[in-house]
Amino acid sequence: MSGLQLSTHVVWSAWRRLYPIYQNLARELVIDVEPCADLDANQDTPGAEALVDAERWFAIMDGRIHAHHLRHFAQTSTLMTEQAISDLLVHSLNKPQPDEGDRDKIDFLLVQLIAMSLPPGSAESDLALASAAKLLAPVIGPATGEPPSLAADLDQLVAEGDRAKDLKLFFTSRILERSREIKLSSGDAFFQPIAMAAFARFGLRLRRRFFQLIQQDLNAILEGLRNLENRGVQIIDCRKAQFSAEEPIVRIRMICQSWRVMFQAEYSAGQPLCLLVDLKTAVEAALAQTAKSPIEPRPLKGETPAFVVMEGSSDFKSTLDFDLAVVVRVAAESCDAAMRALKRTGQPVILVSSKDASSPKAWNVTVVPEVLEWPDLVLLLAQQILERERLGSKLSRFQELNAVLQHEALLGRYMLEVRHNLNNALTSLLGNSDLILLDQEQLSPAICAQVETIRNMGMRMNEILQRFSSLQKEMQLMEQQSSRKASAASAGA
Repeated sequence: MSGLQLSTHVVWSAWRRLYPIYQNLARELVIDVEPCADLDANQDTPGAEALVDAERWFAIMDGRIHAHHLRHFAQTSTLMTEQAISDLLVHSLNKPQPDEGDRDKIDFLLVQLIAMSLPPGSAESDLALASAAKLLAPVIGPATGEPPSLAADLDQLVAEGDRAKDLKLFFTSRILERSREIKLSSGDAFFQPIAMAAFARFGLRLRRRFFQLIQQDLNAILEGLRNLENRGVQIIDCRKAQFSAEEPIVRIRMICQSWRVMFQAEYSAGQPLCLLVDLKTAVEAALAQTAKSPIEPRPLKGETPAFVVMEGSSDFKSTLDFDLAVVVRVAAESCDAAMRALKRTGQPVILVSSKDASSPKAWNVTVVPEVLEWPDLVLLLAQQILERERLGSKLSRFQELNAVLQHEALLGRYMLEVRHNLNNALTSLLGNSDLILLDQEQLSPAICAQVETIRNMGMRMNEILQRFSSLQKEMQLMEQQSSRKASAASAGA
């Protein structure tokens, strides 16, 4: 038990401050609940019946709001101030019988509050248990007695997290699962101020390391993508990360740059961040593969490019792989046959001729007169032609990728447009599910379980729609930042 003893005035004041926050949460989570008339009236002094009604209203809302909802709301709403966090924490601790869900909320709120309370420039790693308890004391009360034995266990988990070199090792070490086991095994001792301070200190330090590893893996992925592009790679196999076998590097980079939207879900669930780990694995596999079979670098200015030379014979295998052919001194009667064979390949050709000739129409042939220094002229033309072909191939690929991205952008805009209609449908689905569950006594356990499943799936769909809202805000912010950078660059020029 928390042991908090609060006066009616303190509780009512906290509820009045929390009421607009819960209303916003109800709108975001599509919770169909009747407003509380007494809290709507914003009375200074409530009657006994008003207290009962308000307590019942908050109990209904608390049953539908989970810790990961609060985490997402804290990241996206300006309402989650230090005062709001303190009120939410007091409200959760004031329950006579907090359940496991309340414990998870309290755990999150403790970390959030201590992060907000730290003086500017303070390092989480240097935060002592006594200092954490002092920061939290105004809300949870003074911490007395010796540090519990679980504090040492939590410190050991933090040390393991600091030793993890990347997210994959962090997850495989099961630090999050083991910390949850410690929290559950602590029982009612969890609600002692000194224990809550220990868990808050642990959560803050582990969160710092967690975000360091996220940034580290993201940097590794982006650096790997740059290396792959320098090797001429434009697509990689990302099936392990639930993407396609030919995923464009441009799209992977876009996903990584919007990671704040992708990974706003509860990190203890691990789903979005496992995707990040799998993306890194896919990039590392592509790097290893290209290292074994390196792509030939394109010719640089001043170097002799590699090309196929046919001299004095029309013997040519059209299956031969080449980038550029140079035809020199082929007999007139054999030239036509050689050129027809080359034409089937579709590759560029330089024809060195001792006679005046023009390039064949509608085909990639450049005619060079056989003058005194024709080899130097051929080398110069070869470099220019190969560079033109390379740029043309790159342009074609970019056009294909642009078409794919435009298609996905169109689909995204469509999803944002239909989001409102989907929200209306979800409101009806969730509202009717809740109404049915209010009369559980009249239903069989099997039907209740089915309705509960329908409601839970509706909540998951709603969370997905909320990510679309966050993505839209993130994209608008990125567009504004790009516009400001472009304006600054223009002003500097």
